[in-house]
Amino acid sequence: MVVPLRTVHRTASGHLAVARLVTDHGTHQDLCPVRREQPCQHCGKPTTHRTHGVQGWPACPDCYSAWAERPPEQRRRANAAKAITARQRQRHKARRLRLALETQGFDTDTAAALISGGLVPVETAD
Repeated sequence: MVVPLRTVHRTASGHLAVARLVTDHGTHQDLCPVRREQPCQHCGKPTTHRTHGVQGWPACPDCYSAWAERPPEQRRRANAAKAITARQRQRHKARRLRLALETQGFDTDTAAALISGGLVPVETAD
């Protein structure tokens, strides 16, 4: 789970408001996902997000440095595999859309044009 790091500056004036702000801050310290220890996703060693300096990546410093120092070819292959998976999902989605359009009565050429973005359907009131 990627947790966005946001810095929120809250202010308070008055004894009651300051006490409430201090209490909220103390409660947040215990529940904050950035500060809470999580197991490394590779070796299981307890770690925090701040251990390795990368937001949203629970890994101990040793595992992170090994990952960051991977050979460029290995990184290129991993990125290519992600791109292939994305294209496969897109084709599957287009195939389902084409079948849905054809069951609604669109001919094959019109359905293909709608999927590719080459044709916008015009609604007519007959």
